[in-house]
Amino acid sequence: MESFGSIMFTDAVRARQRGIGSEETYARIAARPVSDHLGEDERAFIESRDSFYLATVNSDGWPYVQHRGGPAG
Repeated sequence: MESFGSIMFTDAVRARQRGIGSEETYARIAARPVSDHLGEDERAFIESRDSFYLATVNSDGWPYVQHRGGPAG
């Protein structure tokens, strides 16, 4: 799976980070391994909510945002 940092931190974003001195910090964040599964922390958070938004992006780059609400869990 591609890292989130490689998606979020475009050339223009990295140039701005470089300009304000935060490029190294964000490079470390971008280098962290990613997973395509929810971890225990994420599952516990979602299970404790009675409302949240789920967002995805299709293959053409268009976002799709869904609201989910109801009893916690």
